[in-house]
Amino acid sequence: SLHRDSEALEETNSLIKKNPQNSEYYDLKSDVLYIFKKYEEALEAIDIALKISPNNKEYHLHREFILEHIERYDEALKEYDNVIKIEPNRGFSYYKKAMLLLDLNRYQEALQELNLAITLDPDDAEFHYKKAYILYRLGNYEAATTELPEILKGRFSLFYLVKFAELSALLGKSEYGIAKVNDILSKEKPDTKELCEHLNYEINRVDTEEEKIILKEIIEKYCK
Repeated sequence: SLHRDSEALEETNSLIKKNPQNSEYYDLKSDVLYIFKKYEEALEAIDIALKISPNNKEYHLHREFILEHIERYDEALKEYDNVIKIEPNRGFSYYKKAMLLLDLNRYQEALQELNLAITLDPDDAEFHYKKAYILYRLGNYEAATTELPEILKGRFSLFYLVKFAELSALLGKSEYGIAKVNDILSKEKPDTKELCEHLNYEINRVDTEEEKIILKEIIEKYCK
């Protein structure tokens, strides 16, 4: 409630007064101000936290979250750069930056960040899926098709198996996609109920007829 939020703000101010060099209290204050939709004040609070603890990754991500919410995207991207400086060998940081660039339809830049993420973590299926998807959006179907099998090289995942099938259909490779799905399912033998629930969810979510057709074919084979 508004009353509880006001009390929370008073409490954080009291904590700051007692210990003005504790960065966690400013981070907490920023959270409360964000709830109040006082975004500029929330940024001021997290900025103080960062002055005290400039290498705190979570504070930079907190600042990025606020900036993205208020559509100050270039500043938000710089916060991802700050996170990358703190942990340059973690692929996920490059991936997060790539996802914001993807949301902004800045595909080439997103692709560059994903390539860096994959270099650091080559077995992450999500990185490969998003790379193939961006290549598809760029119209580079040959490169996207080359990337497709990379999605399935890691640990088995129903989620990425279905994503692989959908993207195969979008790339005009439905026959290849179906064959690969059948091959993997024959080896992995996942729980049929879980598989069918996932497929039925996806078929109601996808946008294109190509995706619906390939999912329907898999459903007819495994969910009767």
